[in-house]
Amino acid sequence: MRWSHLIPTPSKVLDLACGHGRHAHWFAQRGCQVLAVDRNEEALADIDRVQNSNIKTRCVDLETGSWPLSGEHFDALVVTHYLWRPLWGDLVQCIEPGGWVIYETFSAGNEQFGAPKRADFLLKPGELLNVFKDFRIVCYEEGQLDCPKRVVQRIVAQKCEISGLELSASPLKS
Repeated sequence: MRWSHLIPTPSKVLDLACGHGRHAHWFAQRGCQVLAVDRNEEALADIDRVQNSNIKTRCVDLETGSWPLSGEHFDALVVTHYLWRPLWGDLVQCIEPGGWVIYETFSAGNEQFGAPKRADFLLKPGELLNVFKDFRIVCYEEGQLDCPKRVVQRIVAQKCEISGLELSASPLKS
């Protein structure tokens, strides 16, 4: 909710590993067209029961086979508490130029507080910054939260509208 004002309406939003659709419902109520993707059929059925025409659901196991959304593009990507590194390239590619990513998941250090504990499911320090290094970073946070205790990384970033440009800084002249 904190950063959703950056995503204009109407926009096409991908809520990846959406669970019961908390974020899908939020963006749909704001007038966005949302594709809510998860492998949990029961959770998706809960979303479908609300019957919001702004939300479409798709049951997909993202961790097997090839990227199931090949050729589809979105104005925004929202991911919370999900990490599957083989998707990084596909996630970056599915965001339209000028589009947004809002991503939060568990980071190294979380194992001391509970699941997930395996390094495969914990971000390395600064990993989200590296994945979205070609984006314009609006917010990045990394560290321990207290209620409930967990260690996370968060990023809000906008995909550059023109790729391949090198930015350089020069001193200001008075």
